[in-house]
Amino acid sequence: MATNDDKNEFVVGALACNDEIVGVWTETTHDDKRQPRLFSSREDAQNAIDKFAAESEEAFKRGDVRSIMTSDDFAVFEASDPAIRDLIIESFPEYEAVQSLDDLPDPNAPSA
Repeated sequence: MATNDDKNEFVVGALACNDEIVGVWTETTHDDKRQPRLFSSREDAQNAIDKFAAESEEAFKRGDVRSIMTSDDFAVFEASDPAIRDLIIESFPEYEAVQSLDDLPDPNAPSA
């Protein structure tokens, strides 16, 4: 399926051992609410995964963690995919009735 990455938003999904998505990366807004972390391109999302995996490896080498999380533990998904959208709505029910995924607040926006 061809997509236009310029108009889509992407999320990073955490994968279970059977490659099933079990959650998406989140971020905290200026008013301490959790929301899905959205990326403007597939490349940006993959770069974030790669950076996280490298940091995980360094933490393992320092002895800070017992196991390494690799890039294979995550995948990039289109936020508009129906299964991903349902997962986001289930994980963030406060957005279901009042906001669409497209209208989630910018976590860096100043408070009103």
